[in-house]
Amino acid sequence: MRLVSYNIWIKIDNNREVSWLLKNLDADFIALQEACRPNSEEAYPQFRSFEYIQSELKNSHPYSLFWELWHGSHFEKNWDIYLDFGWDISQGNALISKYQVSKSENSFYQWEYALFEDTTNFRRDDHPRAVLIGEYIIDDKPMRILNVHGIWNATRLWDSRTHNQIQHIIKKIHESDVPTLVVWDFNLLPTSSDILEMNEIFRNLVSEYGIVSTRPAFDDGLDIGGIIVDYVFASRHICVENLTTIDTPISDHFPLILDFSIR
Repeated sequence: MRLVSYNIWIKIDNNREVSWLLKNLDADFIALQEACRPNSEEAYPQFRSFEYIQSELKNSHPYSLFWELWHGSHFEKNWDIYLDFGWDISQGNALISKYQVSKSENSFYQWEYALFEDTTNFRRDDHPRAVLIGEYIIDDKPMRILNVHGIWNATRLWDSRTHNQIQHIIKKIHESDVPTLVVWDFNLLPTSSDILEMNEIFRNLVSEYGIVSTRPAFDDGLDIGGIIVDYVFASRHICVENLTTIDTPISDHFPLILDFSIR
């Protein structure tokens, strides 16, 4: 089986390119971060990524989950609007698959679903965050996927918020002993104590397979590229065949592509 984890980036219109790439990768499971869904017909097409990708892949991937983190009609900073969504949209995490989900949960660990438009204090406050959990039955074998878009951190190292985040995720991991994959844009470097703590629990496949970067090279004043902030972790029940990525400029992250089976 194959899983693709991909932060598809809210700030550019790349729905067509992302859909084409996902079609060609032909994964059984697709985990998306920064996916958008309109709350009104007036929302601009750029901010309809979830429904666009869902429509393009509906014949091969008929099952999907979308859980919201926040909603809003624009981004503003110091009262200046710099990104207009056209109307109210929701952003969140998504799972699209060839297999029907048997159970799902959206477990918030930083606030709850709320309005998020003012990014003036984003570096300090961030926005609501949750882990999306999808459970599946594959050939009579259970499996879980935890999909996370982690708290943004300027140093990409430990702080009290990321500590609470990792403790919440570890708690959710330990709620079940079924084969589990944890995929995320964690916004933290491999040397972060939070990543090191995860390494003690599951296999860190990005490290194991020698991935040197999960982002293209850039510097937009908030984020930088050419670093590792995206991860795939696998429980001992997952038989890993390969993990790779594709150097593509269509998002500010690269897709992570995992080939695996369930013991």
